[in-house]
This record gives sequence, structure tokens and C-alpha cells, in this order.
Amino acid sequence: FFEFKNGSFAKSKIKAQFESARFVVVENDRTIWVAHPYKGIYRIDINPDNSTHIKLYNQNKGLLSSNNNYIFKIKNRIVVSTENGLYEYNEQKDGFEVSAYFKNILNKRDIRYLKEDPSGNIWFVREKELGIVDFSGNSPKVIPFPELNNKLVSGFENVYAFDKHNIIIGGEKGFYHVDFEKYKQNRTTLQTQIRIARSIGKKDSLLYGGYLTHQKTELPYGMNSLHFEYSAILFGQQANIEYSYCLKGFDKGWSNWSNKPEKEYTNLPAGNYVFQVKSRNNLGNESVACSYPFTILPPWYQTQWAYFVYCLLFLCVIYLLHRHQRRKFLRQKEQYEEQQKHLQYLHQLELEKNEKEIVKLKNEKLEAEIGHKNSELANSTMHLVQKKEMLDKIREDLNALVKKVDNEQVSTEFKRVLKVLGDDNKIDENWEHFAHHFDKVHSDFLVLLKARYPSLTASELKLCAYLRMNLSNKEIAQLVNISIRGVEIARYRLRKKLGLSKEMNLFEFLLKEQSVSNSEVMQTL
Repeated sequence: FFEFKNGSFAKSKIKAQFESARFVVVENDRTIWVAHPYKGIYRIDINPDNSTHIKLYNQNKGLLSSNNNYIFKIKNRIVVSTENGLYEYNEQKDGFEVSAYFKNILNKRDIRYLKEDPSGNIWFVREKELGIVDFSGNSPKVIPFPELNNKLVSGFENVYAFDKHNIIIGGEKGFYHVDFEKYKQNRTTLQTQIRIARSIGKKDSLLYGGYLTHQKTELPYGMNSLHFEYSAILFGQQANIEYSYCLKGFDKGWSNWSNKPEKEYTNLPAGNYVFQVKSRNNLGNESVACSYPFTILPPWYQTQWAYFVYCLLFLCVIYLLHRHQRRKFLRQKEQYEEQQKHLQYLHQLELEKNEKEIVKLKNEKLEAEIGHKNSELANSTMHLVQKKEMLDKIREDLNALVKKVDNEQVSTEFKRVLKVLGDDNKIDENWEHFAHHFDKVHSDFLVLLKARYPSLTASELKLCAYLRMNLSNKEIAQLVNISIRGVEIARYRLRKKLGLSKEMNLFEFLLKEQSVSNSEVMQTL
């Protein structure tokens, strides 16, 4: 050790007892700190008898490593700069720990040099970059000096601050004088300019070249990738510029500060945008943001005309779907109606079939009744014929007896009996009874025949009834009390009144009239 006495250095009796002492810090008259290049930090305590006590601080005392440790006295603190940041000596623990005070100011910076000036500011060197922590404001502010970057002697940096106007800094080519107050006051207004805006892609196109324009740029959708170049209008000592940008309509906020003077955006969607960029210098002064508005037009399939066409197509599709559904509904309705018609047709056929069955059953029943009535009429007619034959036989016998009886009184009685037998009133009553039942069986055959042929007499109607019953001329002759020849003459007259030709059979004609009468009866039913 050396002592400074009487204006000169003299060798002290105290021996250092360590190899290297490049970084030495005097904490007080009795404590000296020395940083060894690769062993750690030595603490030398000088006793009153000028004996020394040396203690080594390395990983066992909180340091990250024994190598590359630099020791300084800042703000009355023993501070060690390591590769992991700044450490501070804790006297109570008798070890080093990460400095909470400097961590908030110089957060994990690779500090190689620290020096406190008379104003309380802290000068530092980090990777050949000089800076200062200015405590003159409300809060500490880090101000770099980019003008001196890479101009200091690496590993042997030195700053001598005489006052705030005179700071001497050692460099590779000599000393640099810095007037810090003037440096801070020289706040040239910072301006930012967008120099170039161009479209990038298959074919680049310059959109903006830095000249003023009040027109909003509209770009087709194919030019939705853009490249911007910008710069700060600044000269001199504050040329360490950083930029921050924001694309309104796309970015969520301003970007981090960067010294890169360009930015690219690719595949931007259609919309309105404003590209903004601002700059700041090493003093923290920020410029007003410079803006470049532009619009990326939508692709053809997103234009208003395209949406109009889409609406038309949509309406057409809706119309076609409606039309298709309506046609489908109409087809289903037609099919349903056809099915209903078919079912109604089948139902009608079933009804007609049932009606025919009913008519058939009624006809069968009617025919059965007619047959039964015809049988009764035939029996009644045969009974009349037999009765007539018997009466004729009795009359013949009585006439024979009258001729044989001589007694006039008896003869008179016989004649009276013959007169009774020859009376036709009873026969006429039987005929009326017969005609009533005949019309009932044959659907008013005689009544309808009389209506069609009003000229027919009662005898001719009676003959028609007997002919309808298919009686022979002989049977008819007995019933009407005439000869067979008389029956033939009566038939001839009847044919003439009915207007029948010789070829027409009288019985068949009466059957035809009977069928007409039956159809009229069925229509009535």
C-alpha cells in the first residue's frame, strides 16, 4: 500500500498480501475492497496496529461466480457488477446479494463500469456503450450517449466528473469533454417521416414517396401486402433513434421500440387503415406520430354488386325452392285427389254394385212375387175355367132335363136355374177381382196399356190379360164364353188396334210392354 502525504505518495508499511488490485474501493480509513480477476472479492480490514485482516468473498458469500467481478462504491454502497447484474454488500449477513435498489434502475445490464458524479448521477459503461442515470428529475432516468459508442477503451473505461458542465471521458483517441446540462437542454424538435409506402407481391408498386397528399389511397384487394420505410428528421448528437408503429384497423396497439426503420404487412383484409409511426431519441423525447391513411378495397366477390348478386341468387334459390315445393305440393295434391277420385270411384262402383245387388235382389224378389201371383192367377184362372166347364156341363144337363120333364112347374124351375147360371154379373165381379190382382202382379200392366192405347175396350183388355198369361184360344173362349173362332177374330181386331204387323207376335209384343212397365216401376222405386 501507498500513502499520500505532503503532496506525494510514500510506501506504507502495510503489505497487501494479494496478487492483483485492478479494481480497488476504499470504503473508509480502515476498510478496503479489491476485486481479483478470477478469485473473487477481497476485503482488507486495517487494524490499529497496522496489521491487516483479509477475507475472500466468492460463491460462498452470495456471488454468482469468482470471475469477472467489478467492485464500485455508489451511493455509499459497496456494489459488485457481475455477469448476472449488480450485487450489493449486506453487512448484517456479511455477504453479497442482488441489489434491489439498482435492479429497478439498471435491470440485469452487463455493467463494466460505474461512477458517481458530484451531482449524484451514476455514469455507467455497458458493452462499450456509455450512459448516465440522471437523478435530477422526479425519478431516475437512463440517458445513453450513442455518440461515444465503441469509442472508449474496453476494460479501462474512466469518467471524471468535475461538475455537471465538465465531464472528462477517456477514449481510444484521447479525452472527450461533455457538458451534460447543455446536452440535456439541446432538445431539438423530433419529427418522423414516412419515406416510402409500396405494394409488394408479384409486382411492386410505389404508393407513397414522402410528398404531402390529402387524398386517401385506395388499393385493390390484390395489393394487400405493403412495405413501409420511415425515418426521423434529426441531426447531431441525438441521432440514436428508435421507432414504434401501429396500424390502426389491424394492430391492437403500439409496437415495442426498435431501431429498425421499416415494417411490412402481408395479406391484409379489406378495410380502412391508418399506418402511424413515431420516433424517440436517447433522451426519451418522442415525436408526433406520422400517419398514412389507406383503404384496401374488398375483392370482387365482397363488393356491393357481388352482395347484390348474392341476394338475387339467394332470392332466386328461395323462389326456386318455393316453386319446387309448390310443384311438389301440387303433385302430391293431384295424387291425393286422384287417389280420392279413385277411392270415390271404387266406392261408387261398390255402391253401384251394392245397388245392383239390391236391385237384383229386389228383382228376384219381385219376380218371385210375380211368379207366385202368376201362379195364384193361373190357379184362379184354371179354377174359373173348370168352374165354367162345370157350369156349362150343368147347363147342358139341365137343358136336357127341361126337354125331358113334362111337368110345367118343374120345367119352369129348371129354366129359372138356367137363367141364374147364365147371369154374367157374378162373372164380371170375378173379372174385376182378377184385373186388380193382375195389375198388382204385373205393375199396372192393364192400366198402362189402357193409357197407351185408349181405344181398347174392356173385352180387349181382358183378352190382353189372358194372352199375357199365355192361355190358349180354347181356354180364353171358355173364360169369355165365346167360341174359339170368336177368340181368333178378337185377336185379329186387337192386333189391328195395336198397329202390329203380321210378322210381330202378339204375345212377344205384350211381353215387351210388360218389360217397359217393369222398368217404369223400378224407376219409381
